[in-house]
Amino acid sequence: MQKKELDQVDKKILNILMLEAKKPLKEIAEVVFLSIPAVAARIEKLEKEGYIQAYYAQVNAALTGFPARAFIQLDVPLEKRSGFMCLPEHMRRSWNAAVWPENTL
Repeated sequence: MQKKELDQVDKKILNILMLEAKKPLKEIAEVVFLSIPAVAARIEKLEKEGYIQAYYAQVNAALTGFPARAFIQLDVPLEKRSGFMCLPEHMRRSWNAAVWPENTL
């Protein structure tokens, strides 16, 4: 994808979303002095152009029951996943925690 130059409003919207991905559109609109529909359209454009690739949640590991220091996301092709499942039992529990949304939804 070809990189386009972002204007100051798009840069400000990206900065806001990087700090708080769930920031209400109304609050973003107030900061960048645009209407809510205009902000929504800009965010949609930033997503389509690849500037925004995903939204993440910071999970409280202690509350999930897994005393993890980090959550690591791996994109492993399906045909290579079997190698990851041949882990010792204690590591499989950690692996299950990492793929938990897919297993529970």
